Amino acid sequence: MPLTQTPLAAVKDRLAVAIKNDDEDLFEKFINPNGANNASQQLMRVIRKFTEDKRHGPHSLRHNFRDNGRERVPENLEVRNTIEGRTYSEGEGDRYGSIKLEWLYEAMVKINRET
Repeated sequence: MPLTQTPLAAVKDRLAVAIKNDDEDLFEKFINPNGANNASQQLMRVIRKFTEDKRHGPHSLRHNFRDNGRERVPENLEVRNTIEGRTYSEGEGDRYGSIKLEWLYEAMVKINRET
């Protein structure tokens, strides 16, 4: 999955911290058996900084991302499904790997409104 400029900058910042701390993994605190729960709780804390609406959470962000994809990249369902990590239905597996990285990047730029 290609990272556009905004998330790429965030990953580079985190990588610098990980290197400075001699961390083996980019997000070490999420490696343990409770890592998924820790990540979810951390994400909720970030979301709460921007909204008090209890309906807003990781799942609603996923839906918003999907809505933005439909609006901003209406011409290519297959690219949108690939970005979202959706599984292939019968017959689509034959085209696995046929989507160019450039197409994914262009769609992400549109979805993130980075142009």
